[in-house]
Amino acid sequence: TQGYVTVEEVVNNLGWPHGRVIDALETLLK
Repeated sequence: TQGYVTVEEVVNNLGWPHGRVIDALETLLK
């Protein structure tokens, strides 16, 4: 759970669209 919270905090700090972050994570997981 902490990992997801950290990701959300980073997303908010960077101001990235949530969709882009998910796409990036999926690319890294592949």
